Amino acid sequence: MSRSIATVLMIGVAIIVGGALGGWVLGLWGRGAEAELLKILDAELLVEERGARLFLTIKNEGNKDALVMKIVVEKVGEAKLEGVVFVPAGRLWRTPPEGLVIVPYNGVPIMSGEPYMVRVITDTGNVYQIIVRAQSP
Repeated sequence: MSRSIATVLMIGVAIIVGGALGGWVLGLWGRGAEAELLKILDAELLVEERGARLFLTIKNEGNKDALVMKIVVEKVGEAKLEGVVFVPAGRLWRTPPEGLVIVPYNGVPIMSGEPYMVRVITDTGNVYQIIVRAQSP
């Protein structure tokens, strides 16, 4: 009788240890998987004579720092970035006070009052987007 009790206890301990080890490996306990998760909190697109200026506020709600490689206004143009934009985990990033210059593709006009899709593309290939309505300053 005592051998069967010992066997049941050993099997129970093995199951508990195996479950704990599996949970740790899968990231259910501890730090878990690291990932960026950007949220565009605010966007403004101001029309200028030769393009536009884009103002963004982005929050990284993930637990991994994000590197923004490109910001594109769909069908219009790309923002001129000074290198890579670094958005630390859990922090906010705002465009400089003068905004980001958007140079239109092939002279495509940016129309005040029209909606435009803004895409923020990171080094991991993730794309975060928001629709913004262009406006005159």
